[in-house]
Amino acid sequence: MKSMIDQAFRRYGMTVTVEHGAETGETHGFVQPVTAVSGGEPFSVGPLGAADRRCWRYLGSAEVSVAQGDHILCEGKRYRVRRAESVKLGALVTHYWAVLDREEETA
Repeated sequence: MKSMIDQAFRRYGMTVTVEHGAETGETHGFVQPVTAVSGGEPFSVGPLGAADRRCWRYLGSAEVSVAQGDHILCEGKRYRVRRAESVKLGALVTHYWAVLDREEETA
């Protein structure tokens, strides 16, 4: 089962770089915008100014682990991992999912 999931990420996924502190790892995955935003506007205004509520979803191979605070680089864009979880089949990690915030363009 895990090999089928890894094969799907390699075949259909994009090349993704995961930065964990000073370490980097390259894998395959998907970065997609989360389009459903409650309230209609992709931002909110509070006492400290406007806050961007847009976020992205990451699904990636189990080859490289992803944790909160890591950075993901994909197609010239940089994202910060807001929340991440491993997805398991029994005790075996099959892949990772994460919620991302967009940072600056990288090149």
